[in-house]
Amino acid sequence: MSDQRIGVDASTWNGPYMMKELFDYWIDAGQRTILMLDAMYQRAEQYEEHAAKNAPHVLKFPFYPILDGRKLPKPSNYVLVRINSQKHAEVDDNRRPVIVVDPRAGQGRA
Repeated sequence: MSDQRIGVDASTWNGPYMMKELFDYWIDAGQRTILMLDAMYQRAEQYEEHAAKNAPHVLKFPFYPILDGRKLPKPSNYVLVRINSQKHAEVDDNRRPVIVVDPRAGQGRA
């Protein structure tokens, strides 16, 4: 006799067979859980290593800071710097200054 509601033969739902299937299921679920927790632990370690690194400066020119946003009453991740002119560069003080925006601003540690 078959059970039409679930589409399986009712004779397969005997005690020893079901206990083996249940045991195998719980073993598999336990192993997968341990593997998932190990992967999450490794991911956390990689993140901590990445977060501990300082981001390199984008500017390859000599510069000095004028205003550090971390020291303002409402701190921010921005720094206003003046780029020192190169020896061979001509500086025209009548022209407008150039603003360089670091696209990583606000990412990671300052």
